[in-house]
Amino acid sequence: MNLFECIKDIPDPRKKRGIRHPFQAVLKLVLLGFTCRLVAIEDLPLGNEGSKNL
Repeated sequence: MNLFECIKDIPDPRKKRGIRHPFQAVLKLVLLGFTCRLVAIEDLPLGNEGSKNL
């Protein structure tokens, strides 16, 4: 079993209101950030918002 298969088994704790992105995709981004030694969620480049600072 790999890491992405384990992520699929984690239930989404968010309420249905306001959900824009799949929970597993968000978890993958956070784990990727941690492996790149990012310590704050603000450090992750998320879509077009992150590219404005380039």
